[in-house]
Amino acid sequence: MFHPVDSTGLLWDLASRVMAAFSIPEGDTLLARLTALCVVELTVIAWLLVQVLAAPLPTGLPAPATSHASISDSSPTPIVGDGQRPAQVPRSNQLRKRQVVSAPWQPDDPVGILLSGVVRWSDGVRVVEPSVSARQGKVYANGDSSEDGSYALVGLSPGEWQVTLRSEGGVTTKRTLVVTNDAQQTQDYVVERTFPVQVRIITADGKDGRAAVTTGVGLGFSQFHLIAQKEVFQNKLAPTDGSFVRAGTASWRGERVSKDGIAGTLHLAGAPPANVALMLRHMVVAQQLVVPGQTDMTFVVDPAELSALAGSAAVRVVNADTGQPIDGARVSLRRSNGGFGGGQTDKDGRAVIENLVPGLLRCEISAKECEGMYTTVQIHVGQRLELGEVRLGPRVKFTGTVVDEAGKPVGGVNITWAELKWLGTAMPFATNRRSRSEVDGAFQLWSVGRGTIAVTARDGSGRITHGVFENPPSEAVVLQLAESMTCKVTWPKDPTRRFTVMLFDKQHRPLHAACFGSRDGRGEMTMARGSYAFEVRDGSGRSLQSGTLTFGDVPSTLVIE
Repeated sequence: MFHPVDSTGLLWDLASRVMAAFSIPEGDTLLARLTALCVVELTVIAWLLVQVLAAPLPTGLPAPATSHASISDSSPTPIVGDGQRPAQVPRSNQLRKRQVVSAPWQPDDPVGILLSGVVRWSDGVRVVEPSVSARQGKVYANGDSSEDGSYALVGLSPGEWQVTLRSEGGVTTKRTLVVTNDAQQTQDYVVERTFPVQVRIITADGKDGRAAVTTGVGLGFSQFHLIAQKEVFQNKLAPTDGSFVRAGTASWRGERVSKDGIAGTLHLAGAPPANVALMLRHMVVAQQLVVPGQTDMTFVVDPAELSALAGSAAVRVVNADTGQPIDGARVSLRRSNGGFGGGQTDKDGRAVIENLVPGLLRCEISAKECEGMYTTVQIHVGQRLELGEVRLGPRVKFTGTVVDEAGKPVGGVNITWAELKWLGTAMPFATNRRSRSEVDGAFQLWSVGRGTIAVTARDGSGRITHGVFENPPSEAVVLQLAESMTCKVTWPKDPTRRFTVMLFDKQHRPLHAACFGSRDGRGEMTMARGSYAFEVRDGSGRSLQSGTLTFGDVPSTLVIE
């Protein structure tokens, strides 16, 4: 039985030998850790060999606990995670003496804190190549893993992190981990196995249901998703701008092409019974009960019934300055992650887009030498959505510079924006419009026109800034990054409800908007330090709550009721 603490020490042993081989001075802690990181990143196999070589605990000593901290013989330095009490390791002269390089984390350390450990099933067997990632606000850390369940994460910093564990045939598990300021730390995890159910989707005559729907109705109507929970699902859940809603307690692994009639496997998080729903985006196509001992199930779909769900949209596009219709303007209504639904305007500037899958859709309208319209719309079952007359003006150049707290230019910063004139009353700032700052901090927004624009800049370390500007701007636009602060958001775990939180600047102009409604019932927003007026609206745009949120060193909380 191997102990991750030993592997950590031996990892440093290996790094020390590499340092000696290349005449790297002793005491250079940062260089030593960079060397160790190279060992981990260049080959997981070498890292595993270190674990295999680790000496086992002497006979008769207690086995190491599932969740533990990196512990030296002299003093424990526990990591508090998952609400578990750190394991107590008995002191004994029989323990093999080992040298563990202990160094505190430094804020300017490019490597960050190294976290390692082992992921096991509840019966103690190691999980093969688990996926382990961590998140702190908008900062993410992804790890390497191996066949024996070992993992390693770099890039962490002290504070509270949300760790997500995924594995083949395992329940996706999220845990809270408080990381201390030690440069190396360890944490083991336990995950549960799922209950797999194979799912067939066919037509009444036994043919492949997805293929029949694709041919008879359209590809967008055949992209089914399966969800499950103990309770019966309502016929419609809250709409989504993606391919499917996140609801229930199961995970769906669909096959790209049906094999032997099997469209995929539904992994239940708990033992049956469970209600399983066949979903088309947010709509429940059919549902049935899985009973204990059942390992497969079949859904029968009717292409004609699915075709009746389709919606459409009509629009007329004209020149904002002349009022003349624009021939050949491109109109697109798609999911946020792609999809189908588009066409061009005729000589009168009109276009009708048919066969749209109901739900939230990104609406984009563009024309040569004109600004672009970008917004989010909702199509209901069988609805003809009238977008009315869209007036496109000329493109107006919008440029600016991103700087850090000291006023120095910052390159590689992600820029997103939303033109307020195109937004509805309760839509998120979700338009797929992105840019990036150059090495000198300069950036430019594309396809924008006259009017008010809300701009957000965010870098890879989580620094952020928001601003609202008139285009064309009256003075140079400078976006100054600042440390991001967090507001924790909770909402009712009701899959039929969706909420939008709008934040406003001091002139009460929309500064940021975020949507909440996933199955977790908890999430967060990040903003630069300060106080912001807010309003919570439901899926129909009705105001539910309002007030002021303060983003500071202590995370604020918003409870949506």
